[in-house]
Amino acid sequence: MLIYLDGYSNHKDEPNENFAREMFELYSIGKGPQIEEGNYTNFTEDDIKAATRILTGWVDDEDFNFMDPDTGLPIGKMSTTTGGNPAKDLATGHDTDEKIFSSIFNNTSIQPAEIINDLATAESAYGELNEMMDMLFDNPETARYIVRKLYRYFVYHFISDEVEQDVIVPLAQNFQTNDYSIPDMLKVLLKSQHFFDEDTIVTSDNNIGALAHRYQTGDVLMKRGGNGSEISFTMDVLDWVENSGLVDPTSSTDIVTVLTQNLLAVQLNTERFNYFLNTVFLDTLNQMTWLSEWNKYVGGGDDLVVRERLEILVSSIIQTPEFQLI
Repeated sequence: MLIYLDGYSNHKDEPNENFAREMFELYSIGKGPQIEEGNYTNFTEDDIKAATRILTGWVDDEDFNFMDPDTGLPIGKMSTTTGGNPAKDLATGHDTDEKIFSSIFNNTSIQPAEIINDLATAESAYGELNEMMDMLFDNPETARYIVRKLYRYFVYHFISDEVEQDVIVPLAQNFQTNDYSIPDMLKVLLKSQHFFDEDTIVTSDNNIGALAHRYQTGDVLMKRGGNGSEISFTMDVLDWVENSGLVDPTSSTDIVTVLTQNLLAVQLNTERFNYFLNTVFLDTLNQMTWLSEWNKYVGGGDDLVVRERLEILVSSIIQTPEFQLI
């Protein structure tokens, strides 16, 4: 982020807001509705300015000598000099003045704990960053914003008022209480009745776990092999169509119906369904020639055509825009 969001150029004498703005808007609390000039419900322009000042003084570490102790990934470093007695690392590019945030964050005040020769110690500059992150993640809107993003990815792209109150808010409370553990939060979501509820064709209540069917289907389609670090997955659509008992393999229409219903979270209109049936799946075939090819496979083991058509169909489904609508 120091490179791609210009964090390395954020200096106390020439502040650059890009990193701070994206940190608030995309990676933590999120941007709510604009209620007045410079106020986006969850933060204000003055909050961005204060955050920018806290983020001054970091530069990228081209030699990868600084590593995050938790992830083992390379991180940036503070631009420093040495001063004081005893000698300490001093942050040469860091803003030493007090940073005051808006009432959204309870007018939190953050400033360096130690200043030597008019420079914040590197340790106190890092301390300011930690204080700001605690401030952000102590705000319940941060947990709700992250939960909404994960809900849209795993369950459905639209969040109704009912889902916001009955699912997002309590799940976010659990998420925050459990120190923002994403695995623990996802376990709660993915094991919930809400996730596994059957969807219906009524579009007004499309706020339940249609994607569960996609995972259930994928669990059947994907075959697991190996163990430990050598684990691998392979997909055998032909075996699934033949042996799942969920589809009539002699019917091209039934094959396309079952696969699109289970792999897509939206109902296809007639034109789109016919595209998958006739253009993608059958191509130069028709229902009668498909039946002939299927009987050839069952009777003699020649799977060249049926396997190719089924794999093309599934590949097309998972690359289609509808597959992204969850």
